[in-house]
Amino acid sequence: MASERYRRAKADRMAARLFACPQCVDGKRFATRARMELHLQQVHGAARRPRPTRAELTCAHCGREARSAAALAAHIGSAHPGAAGSSGKVFKCPECDSSFAAECYLEQHMHSHNERKIHKCEECGK
Repeated sequence: MASERYRRAKADRMAARLFACPQCVDGKRFATRARMELHLQQVHGAARRPRPTRAELTCAHCGREARSAAALAAHIGSAHPGAAGSSGKVFKCPECDSSFAAECYLEQHMHSHNERKIHKCEECGK
C-alpha cells in the first residue's frame, strides 16, 4: 500500500517537472525544454529561437566574451557596478576609486588598505 502511494507521488512529481506543449490539445509533455522546442519546430512549424551572436555576448565595457546572456549580465553586475545593465548597487571604497557590486566584496577589499594584514605568510611575514 505504501509503495503504491510512493509510486503515485513520484509520478506526480515527475509530471510537474515536464514541459507541456502550448499548442497540443492533449497536453503532450516533454522531459526537457529542448525536446519540447524540437517538437514545436517539427510538428507545429515553430521558428527556431536564434542563438545570440558573439557580439551580443561581448561586454561593451571591457570586451570580455561570455558564454551566455546570463553570464554576461552577472559579469556586468560584478565587474562594472553602476554601468548600464548592472544591478545598480554600488559600494564605493572610501580610500580609493574602487567600487563593488556587493558589500562583502568591499569589506574584503578594505583589508588591502589596512596596515595590519589579517592573513600573513608564515615564512616571509607579508
